[in-house]
Amino acid sequence: MKKEDLPDFAKPFKKSGYDVRLSGSRYQLFKITSTRVEGLKYPKLLQEYIGTIDPEKGLIKKKPRTKAEDKLVVAMVEFGLSNFLLRHFKRNLMRSAPRL
Repeated sequence: MKKEDLPDFAKPFKKSGYDVRLSGSRYQLFKITSTRVEGLKYPKLLQEYIGTIDPEKGLIKKKPRTKAEDKLVVAMVEFGLSNFLLRHFKRNLMRSAPRL
């Protein structure tokens, strides 16, 4: 966004290398850089989310992910895959599984 279009509370965060974007009703801060990639004619744009800009609190930084959250995501994917296999291939699995 252009600096003139931003509200007063978001203007101090708009600097060189940073971009403020309106997402829904919130303003979000992103760090923008570019790197040269061998074989491409143009640089690759890298955008990193920094946090949300609040009118009262200022910048609210993003929360870092914990290992417990990462394990939860893996568990959800595992459940999803197992559920998919059971729903779509239950008959084949029951035929090929050894009897216990």
